[in-house]
Amino acid sequence: KGSPVYSIYSEELFADEKEFLALAEKKKQGNNSNKFLEDMLIAAKNKLLLWGLTENQILEIEKSKKASPQIIFYAKGEGYVTEVLIKEGMYASEGLPLIKLVGLKRVWIEAQGYSNEKLSENNSFQIFSETSPDEIYNGRLVFNNPSVEEGRKIRLLRISVANPKNKLIPGMMVYVSPKKNSNPVV
Repeated sequence: KGSPVYSIYSEELFADEKEFLALAEKKKQGNNSNKFLEDMLIAAKNKLLLWGLTENQILEIEKSKKASPQIIFYAKGEGYVTEVLIKEGMYASEGLPLIKLVGLKRVWIEAQGYSNEKLSENNSFQIFSETSPDEIYNGRLVFNNPSVEEGRKIRLLRISVANPKNKLIPGMMVYVSPKKNSNPVV
């Protein structure tokens, strides 16, 4: 969160920055009681916010008194870039997603089980990782592929796991074990 993710060149954004700077300069030179000028400055600032600029970026533009045709955009949330949907030099139209950013507070673990294996009644699993051997993650079965591919004896399982410390990341190898029912025997 807050890390630079991409930068774009936009003539429209450059023009909007210049408009904001011109109005800010006019406000400094003129009297501060001009309501129309104040409304225009707020509208120009809101335009920049709608472009995706942060308050700090707008303050920096105002301090430096320089507009830049290339603007850096920062991640609004925490996560990993899983897909880049645009390449350098391409035109980006308004509303077009440029990247996919995925959070890792909850992850899916894909596992394979033998088709003749019976799963526990509560569909709970324990997940172990070599990178953090002291931690045991608890997961719940969310998908059990009912069909088995021809010539194979395994089925796909998908397990949902809470990942509060973001230690489980995409592509990581983990060990999955069905959670044992520990009811006392009388």
